[in-house]
Amino acid sequence: MADLTKSLPVELKILFDLPTYVNKGWVIKERDEETGEKRYDFQYRDKDGYRVTMEGLSRGFDKEFWNYAKLISGVLRRYAY
Repeated sequence: MADLTKSLPVELKILFDLPTYVNKGWVIKERDEETGEKRYDFQYRDKDGYRVTMEGLSRGFDKEFWNYAKLISGVLRRYAY
């Protein structure tokens, strides 16, 4: 499997230092109960099978392109089979 960190921009590599054995994971959408703000976390399984969650994945995104990312994500979710 491909190394996930090779395709990440430098900013995300600094924010999220993934172990070299991680080659797949899940993006999870979380919502703060009090403020209603949304954030995206990254979760993967470690070598022992435990889930490891890296919170705040969304802070690595450029806010200027956030709406484009939401649009593309929505289209993919709607039309991906």
